[in-house]
Amino acid sequence: QLIPLVAVAGILFSRYTFLGFFPLLIPPAWLLADLLPRLRFQLPRLAYAPAAALAIAAILAWPTFVSAWSAVNWRAPTLTVSDDTQFLTKFPSGTSTEQAIDWLDHAAKRQPITIIVGHWVGLPNDMLYLTFDHNPNIQLLHWLDNQYPLHPLAGRPNTYNLSDDRWLDTHIRPITLDPTRPTYLLCPALRDDDTNQMRQYLPFDKLPPGTHLVTLFENTPIAKTHSVAAELRLLQIPVTPPPPPAAIAQR
Repeated sequence: QLIPLVAVAGILFSRYTFLGFFPLLIPPAWLLADLLPRLRFQLPRLAYAPAAALAIAAILAWPTFVSAWSAVNWRAPTLTVSDDTQFLTKFPSGTSTEQAIDWLDHAAKRQPITIIVGHWVGLPNDMLYLTFDHNPNIQLLHWLDNQYPLHPLAGRPNTYNLSDDRWLDTHIRPITLDPTRPTYLLCPALRDDDTNQMRQYLPFDKLPPGTHLVTLFENTPIAKTHSVAAELRLLQIPVTPPPPPAAIAQR
């Protein structure tokens, strides 16, 4: 039973081999089913319950400890090559997303901000919504990047076709960005194996003119090459500042 699991451990993601571990639960269950009835007839009634509890606890002790250890510290388990790739080094692993979430959280404590979230599934988009959905200092807007570029509507400064609900794409409508808030967009960049250069997932021609890089958050470097395979780029979307009070009064 263990041989095929060990053989594919470094090839497949561990979640795909998860079902293969269920048959391993049969031998200890079989052992308990055979052992406990024997103990019931050999031990006094008052001693049987503690003995049965001790036998069950002994069998469950190691898997319970390992599961709790992994839940408390995600760095604790020994990762296979495929898991290391998915969770630490390449997109969409979470190390760069954790850094970006921390940066945006601190920025929102200084002043209200707007974050435009792309349409692709997974990190960082879903994490942004799960973390900041109820933050009063953060406005989250959803952009269908797979359907149209993020360009302002003609004659309407700071206005884009967006949605304020990531889960309901039918609510796309013209939304005007608050010019008093900085507006950010998190964009992944992946290292091209042919050129060894970082390639931005969203090219700048799909973004408003004047969009610029604020900072970047790197994933954990690959152990063998010490190179960064993926990063998150924090881009700032330009907004037209509001007219001064004197100009408003003249109108």
